[in-house]
Amino acid sequence: MANAITQNTPLEELQEQFAMIDLAGEIRYVDQTQIKGILSGKISGEPAFYKKTDVTLLMKRALEKRPYPSKPQVVINEFWIAPETIVYQGTGFTPNPSSPSMLNFWVGPIEPDSKGNASLIFGLVFALINVVGERFKHMFINSSDWNGLRASIE
Repeated sequence: MANAITQNTPLEELQEQFAMIDLAGEIRYVDQTQIKGILSGKISGEPAFYKKTDVTLLMKRALEKRPYPSKPQVVINEFWIAPETIVYQGTGFTPNPSSPSMLNFWVGPIEPDSKGNASLIFGLVFALINVVGERFKHMFINSSDWNGLRASIE
């Protein structure tokens, strides 16, 4: 028997992408995709807290992109009242375990990428050494490593 591929309903797709949040008594809406991007470091800046009219437009656009038809206004109206819709009770910034109902922006220390390209920083160091003179290069780099580093950059 072949495995049936299950697709999310339009409501489930909206619930994956959007959530409600209570900000000191004002209900706003967040884009979960944006939040995940911010927490992973792929997106910089502040999260958007949308008003209902603005998120309604975003929801309609998301539903219109789907490959199969739905009734956007019906689905959006279900989103507001469905118990499965995520409702955050505020935001936090703490390394301590927090309630799932709190949108916690703490991500902890991030390990630098050891496979990164260091040519830019080495180029700046070499330019600085050229400006201040060869006699100060020991301030920046161990002399025994100098030729090897220079060769790896050039």
